[in-house]
Amino acid sequence: MSTGKIKNYNDDRGFGFIVPDDGSADMFFHVTALDEADIDEVPMGLALSYDIAANPKNGREKAVNLRRMTKP
Repeated sequence: MSTGKIKNYNDDRGFGFIVPDDGSADMFFHVTALDEADIDEVPMGLALSYDIAANPKNGREKAVNLRRMTKP
């Protein structure tokens, strides 16, 4: 499981990017991942945990199984 924060989200286009906490390259996510996680509001900096999967259309990695991280 990876963790990071929302860098940006384009509601009109239905996708955004997460900045991983481990410093790796930004991770793409699609609006369907938000829907599956029942996340309605997408504030910049929202802390998430997520899994990484290959996009079946192009083979690129994307974030799936998004989960809000709670503050300790």
